[in-house]
Amino acid sequence: MKQLYIKWNEKLDISLKEIKIKSEDTKESNNNFGEIKEYLQNAYYFKQFIQKLVIEKIIYNNVSASINYEENVDGYLIASSPNLSFKSLMTSNKNSIKLHVYNSTLKKEKIRLSGNILLNLKKPIIDTDVVLNINSDINLHVKLLADTKKLKYKITATQDIKNIKYLFSFIKLNKYVKYWADDAISMDSFSLHSVDGWVEYDKIDDAYKNLHATATLNKLNYKYNPKLDAIHSQTTDIEFRDGVLYIRPKGAKSYNSQLGKSWL
Repeated sequence: MKQLYIKWNEKLDISLKEIKIKSEDTKESNNNFGEIKEYLQNAYYFKQFIQKLVIEKIIYNNVSASINYEENVDGYLIASSPNLSFKSLMTSNKNSIKLHVYNSTLKKEKIRLSGNILLNLKKPIIDTDVVLNINSDINLHVKLLADTKKLKYKITATQDIKNIKYLFSFIKLNKYVKYWADDAISMDSFSLHSVDGWVEYDKIDDAYKNLHATATLNKLNYKYNPKLDAIHSQTTDIEFRDGVLYIRPKGAKSYNSQLGKSWL
């Protein structure tokens, strides 16, 4: 820690040249959602006692960050690492802090992020409305609303997705799921209509029951058995709700025979 300055009026005014935060060797948790609850509860006390916080350099592992916060005054939060570039403008009032995120990227994953993150301390909630551009091909509009009990989400695609396999590269699938969801299919494009639902922090295992997703696969070829001809369809509507996946092909055929109104 270097050059610490603290002033106390009705609230704290803190200025700091540099601080290095040591990472702790802890086992990864399967449930990181509980941290949202903790952050929301602690943020309330931050606003109650901090009038101004300026830290020129924050070092955590390979991430370097800087924050300039002052109540009712425009500020910023920025961070960078070999793989990360995060830039945001910060505004605040008595009950909230808002980050306007711009030109932010994860370089290795080829993800660009822009949008707004609102921390409402009166309720308390985190309201996120951002756009993700992935691999210069996938554009997603993501809305998140988190309180101390659960996280609600809604995801829509602003255009058809051409490279669905790039999305699967972010997900660790066992070999059986990978075959059915990735290896066995090819398509011209993927129209993601919506993904919405919620996750209760204390009931993570039930999250899939609260998930509702709809999409259309365009000119799908689905090879459910490697030794047999694939099923070919002009379009295939898929829906996941109440823990069940519904597959409804249209104009489907196999071995040059029409399959009628078959569905799964």
